[in-house]
Amino acid sequence: MSDTNEKTGIRAEVESAEGPSLPAEIKNYPHQLEGDLYLCGTNSPDGYTGDSYFLRHQDGNWLVNTPKYDTQMAKKLESLGGVNHIFLTHRDDGVDAEKFAKHFDAKRIVHRNDVEAHPTAEVILAETETYDYQKQFTLIPSPGHTEGHMMLLFGNQYLFSGDSLYYEYKNQRLELWSPDWTWYSYEEQTMSLEKLLPLEFRWLLPNHGGRIELPVGEMKQQLQEALDRAWSHPDPDLAHDEKIDNLRVYAKSLLERNQPEYAKLITVKADWLSTLVNK
Repeated sequence: MSDTNEKTGIRAEVESAEGPSLPAEIKNYPHQLEGDLYLCGTNSPDGYTGDSYFLRHQDGNWLVNTPKYDTQMAKKLESLGGVNHIFLTHRDDGVDAEKFAKHFDAKRIVHRNDVEAHPTAEVILAETETYDYQKQFTLIPSPGHTEGHMMLLFGNQYLFSGDSLYYEYKNQRLELWSPDWTWYSYEEQTMSLEKLLPLEFRWLLPNHGGRIELPVGEMKQQLQEALDRAWSHPDPDLAHDEKIDNLRVYAKSLLERNQPEYAKLITVKADWLSTLVNK
């Protein structure tokens, strides 16, 4: 199953994030996945409708990306203790982040290379290597899908992977985000995900695509196999008309959302690929 955004026409070639077996009450967000981990549903249709997550923690609660803002959702999050930190994995899936930040007086965390989408964010990061943001919360800068993409690892248990790594139910394996929907660099995305190999986690929690809980050893093995497949790709930036069209549609949507600098970068990439196709 694929996820299509009606406004932009962009389709993520990944399966439904809900997978084949989650209960019907999944629509009653926030939905408890386990313990203090909750699924909050999808973002505003003005964005790219990726999933978001809520993590309750004694030192302050985290919202990873944001669901669509409404008073009912805000009240439910209040009942769980409110929101202190809003972690934005990348520019696409946090359209209502400012509304949640104002409501809860929360700090939005974004990488400087994607700050154009969140210019009033309270915390702007510049790091390029994995580091501990605070105890149990490890940030993993991972350019690929976008230039400022990041992942978040909590307590060697939960990996919030944004738009980089997901579980494909059809083939029952981990997969990297498709080259056709990796706006910045598929090769850099693959290099970024190499950073995960020495780490441990048992839950994979993406914005788009399947989430999964696996034993740590199996997760590591599947990650290595997914990376091996990615490196064997014949040409990560293979030029073809559909890829170019996707980039141009994305650039147009960025302009509509007041992100001209990144739109320019994506347009340059589309123009370059176009010259390869027309040789």
